[in-house]
Amino acid sequence: MTTTAANSGRVSGQLGLQVGDFQALVGELAWAALVEDSGCIVSILDAEGRWCYANEPTARFVGRPVRELIGHTLMEMLPEDFAEERMHVIRRVIETGETVRLVTRLMGGRLDCVYRPLRDHHGAIRYVLATGSSGVPSAQGKDDDHTGSGPVVEISTPGSAKLDSLTPREREVLRMIGEGLTTAQIATRLFRTIKTVEAHRASLGRKLGVTNRVQLAHIAIQAGLVANPGSEHPFAGRVKKSGPGQPIPDEQG
Repeated sequence: MTTTAANSGRVSGQLGLQVGDFQALVGELAWAALVEDSGCIVSILDAEGRWCYANEPTARFVGRPVRELIGHTLMEMLPEDFAEERMHVIRRVIETGETVRLVTRLMGGRLDCVYRPLRDHHGAIRYVLATGSSGVPSAQGKDDDHTGSGPVVEISTPGSAKLDSLTPREREVLRMIGEGLTTAQIATRLFRTIKTVEAHRASLGRKLGVTNRVQLAHIAIQAGLVANPGSEHPFAGRVKKSGPGQPIPDEQG
């Protein structure tokens, strides 16, 4: 028995209640705390990966309003490779009834999600509860240790190691590109010439294998370098429903 369970048992015994009684008492409050107060991504998905429920953090992560997610599938609203990874886990959870933790290594950060089976009154698993959070590894280079979440599936996105090759200045320029600053604005903020910033941007393109500032902005956002990404969302223009995005020319100056 874990320490938490033991403590819960002692408290419930003193009050003449069982743990199940507490669960019934705080059920609605616990749900509200999870979906509204925790800041976690929370979704309920069916076997086809169709959203039956999504909270606001989920909508912000996907880059679409909640009303556009409900009734649509992961394959419709997310990049194909990203969605397929999650569909594989959803099918596994529904088929086996086990809880699975999926850790996706992004460029410079990670997305940590737990997928739990939801059983109906007959014991059948028709839906999956997905909860998650995104972040970056700790300063010591080690991730937080999560236990008790079932089997762990880890996925590294292509190019996740490339960010490690950047210099501190290149990371800073990449972050500012992700924030939507122009070359001139970056030069002013860094007290450097436009030519110097352009050289940094060219180096970023070579190291990260991209050709324009929009792609660099997407990488910065995916890496967690940008606190408030706004319209330059990493999934923008990459979902099937919207079709392929048209390339946007670099700004001048």
